[in-house]
Amino acid sequence: MKIIVQLYFSIDYLIIRIRNFSRKISLKILKSLRVSLNNDLEIIQKIDTLSIEVPLPDSLKEISEEDQQLLHAIVQTNLPTSQAYEHAWGYLIQSTRYGNLRWYDPRTNSLIFFGKKSSEDHTLVVPTFFATPEHLASTLRTVQKLTGTPQIILKNIDPRNINLYLPYGFRSYADDESWDLEARFDDQTFPQLLIDLKTVIECQGSDYRKLRKYLHRGRCEYRFRPYQVQDQEAVLNLLALKDSITSSQRYSASHDMYLSSATEKYVIEDNEQIVGFTVTSDISSECTALCAGIFLPGKPELAPWGLYQTMEKKYRQGFNAVNLGGSETYGTMEFKRQLFRPVRELSRTHLIFHEGNIEVK
Repeated sequence: MKIIVQLYFSIDYLIIRIRNFSRKISLKILKSLRVSLNNDLEIIQKIDTLSIEVPLPDSLKEISEEDQQLLHAIVQTNLPTSQAYEHAWGYLIQSTRYGNLRWYDPRTNSLIFFGKKSSEDHTLVVPTFFATPEHLASTLRTVQKLTGTPQIILKNIDPRNINLYLPYGFRSYADDESWDLEARFDDQTFPQLLIDLKTVIECQGSDYRKLRKYLHRGRCEYRFRPYQVQDQEAVLNLLALKDSITSSQRYSASHDMYLSSATEKYVIEDNEQIVGFTVTSDISSECTALCAGIFLPGKPELAPWGLYQTMEKKYRQGFNAVNLGGSETYGTMEFKRQLFRPVRELSRTHLIFHEGNIEVK
C-alpha cells in the first residue's frame, strides 16, 4: 500500500498492482464468488492475465530532496561546465510539480525525471534526462506499461540532435500538435538566454542605457535581501495577486513549490512591503539559473532592478553566467534580450515517444 500511495501517478498503476495477485489467490477470489471455472475458458484466460507478474523496479521512485545531490553529481560527472537550464534543480521541481517521479539506473548511470503535463492532463512529460536515446526509449516503454500512459512528451531536446532519437520511436510534433495554443513548445518556444554576469554588472555602453535608467530609478526605493521563512505569507499573497490579475492559478501553481525548496530565494521590499520574489538554482560551478522573478505590477523599474540585484548577488558568489531560461512568448524573450543582452542562446524543442503505444494494453 505504501508503494501505491507513493506512485499515485495514475489509476492504471493501481490496476497493475491488482494484476500482480498470484493465480492461486485469483482462483480463490473467483471461487468465493461461486463462479464455475471448469467450463468457462474465457474466465480461465482472464485469470491467467491477472496472474502475470509485473515487477516494480527499484529504479522508479517519487522525486525527493536526495535527488538534488544525485542530479548535481551526474551533471558534474558528465557535463561539468553545463549551462543548460534543464540541469537546474529549481527548473526540475517546477516542471515535475504534477506527479513527480524519477528513474535511476546505477548500472548505466541513467537518470530520467517524469512529471504530468497538468493536474488535468496526465500525459507523461520528461523535462530532464541523462541517458542514451536507446536506453531512454527502453525505459519509457517500461514506464508506459507501469502507468498505462499512451504518450510521453520529451522536453529540452537540442534541435541539432533530433535525428539521434528518431530510430528509437521518437518523433517531432505533427503540424496540428502543440504543447498548448499559446506556446507550441511551452517555455522552450523561444530559446534559453545566457547572460555574461560581469558584463551585465558593469552595465557599460549604449546597449545597457535602458537598464541603467531602471537601476537609477530603483536604487532609493527598494531593498533587496534573502528570503526568510516569515516571508512566506507575503510571497503567497504576491502570487495570488498575480493570479487575480491574469484570472488564473498559473503563478501560484508554478511557483509556490519554491518556498520550501533547496534553492536560493530573495525578496524585494518597498517600505517593508514585499513587492518582488526571485529564485536561483545553480547548474554548475560557473553557471546558475534564474528560475523565478515575480513582481508587483505597475512599477516598470521593479523587475529590472530586482533581476539585476539577483544577478549581482550570484556574480559576487563567483558565478560567471546566468541562464534566464526560455520563453513562452516573443514579448517575454525580447524584454530579457533588450535589458540583459545575452551572449549565447540555447534552442530547445519537444519530441513525442510513440513506439511504446502498441505495448500498452
